[in-house]
Amino acid sequence: LKTETVTEGGAATAPANPSRTGYEFKGWDKAFNNITANTTVNATWDEYSYTIKFDANTGTGNMPNQSFTYSEQKALTKNTFTKDGYSFKNWNTMPDGSGISYTDAQTLKSVSAINNHTITLYAQWQANAAPTPSYTIHFDANTGTGNMSNQTYNLDQSTALPANGFTKDGYSFKNWNTIPDGSGISYGDRQEINNLASANQTITLYAIWEKNPDPVIPDDPAPVDPAPEEPTNPANPEPTETPANPKAIDNPKTAAEHLPAIIATPTILLGLTATGYHFLRKRR
Repeated sequence: LKTETVTEGGAATAPANPSRTGYEFKGWDKAFNNITANTTVNATWDEYSYTIKFDANTGTGNMPNQSFTYSEQKALTKNTFTKDGYSFKNWNTMPDGSGISYTDAQTLKSVSAINNHTITLYAQWQANAAPTPSYTIHFDANTGTGNMSNQTYNLDQSTALPANGFTKDGYSFKNWNTIPDGSGISYGDRQEINNLASANQTITLYAIWEKNPDPVIPDDPAPVDPAPEEPTNPANPEPTETPANPKAIDNPKTAAEHLPAIIATPTILLGLTATGYHFLRKRR
């Protein structure tokens, strides 16, 4: 601030009181009216303090004030205010958010250089997104057995019904219906649905059953007597028949011509003719 030369035992002249942001000049740290050696005189200061006040700004709750000294660095108290349907956004020095903004628990230092100043921070709120409107489906076994949990579905969104989980002895699941006797609106198992009810309503779907057909029991088949076995070597074979035209057998060419017709039908071998051909007789 100032350097002054004085005679020994003399007094120095003080400069104008100094100033310092965030501080108040308190005085000099020693007397300088009898200087007998080189002397440094220092200014002394009182540090300013300020207060942060928290305002819920249409929210609810309580938060105590928070004190700071000018050079102190520390975090704001974390917000505890609430507002139905809204989420805390930040703090602001103006209620409408047009002033200086501070985030939740932000670290501050030297916010105010005015001694004993109170700064009010107003909570800023943003509306929560509106919940997607939905409805609930309750599943009723309708004389069947089993358990199925309720399902929630969003409006204007197509979603498949769950697979039926109910059972009924002697019956098969047919479909779902809005009326227990099946006279309402029907829906298939796992069918895609959309807007079965209004927002926040619950609709019941009843399981519809169809009786299984009675099992068919086949009649016992009539016993069948096995056919008697033909003897492989009959004791009394039938006599060999003589062909109507014995000359045809004597003529090899004629016999060969007749042979295909003779063996075209199932036959029984009876014997061997004198000419070496097998004589075959159709068994009736």
